[in-house]
Amino acid sequence: AGSMPRGKMVATEEVVRCMFDAFDIDQDGHLSEAEMLSFAREVCHVHPDWNFDNWWRFILYEYVEGNEQSTLDFKGFKRFIDDRPNKDDICRYFLAKAASAPHTTEEPVVSNIGNGAITAEPKVANAANPHAANAAASNGEEE
Repeated sequence: AGSMPRGKMVATEEVVRCMFDAFDIDQDGHLSEAEMLSFAREVCHVHPDWNFDNWWRFILYEYVEGNEQSTLDFKGFKRFIDDRPNKDDICRYFLAKAASAPHTTEEPVVSNIGNGAITAEPKVANAANPHAANAAASNGEEE
């Protein structure tokens, strides 16, 4: 990576970090299977019948260093996004969705996990903070 012209790139580290933080509901610095499923449903528009288990196993195999981990850290998530041919579209959609719905939190999967950490305010509402949206916009939409 590095030889691509940066003008049109939306999938910057800052935007990917916002996306990661938005779905890291329990704020433990890792995406669990349930958090990644939320990401897949809300941002990647996966079909309801789609086989998530196989995809999740593939992600753990490809992007998690050390097989004992069953969660994805930011480094792995960033590599996962970087490998997607449509990574800029994914990030654009995420930013648009977050900007258009700043006060709604959709967390159908995560809210029913028996984990006390989830009583904290969900971060999804302010996931696309103005800085991230502006940074993405200034990375090429105006040129």
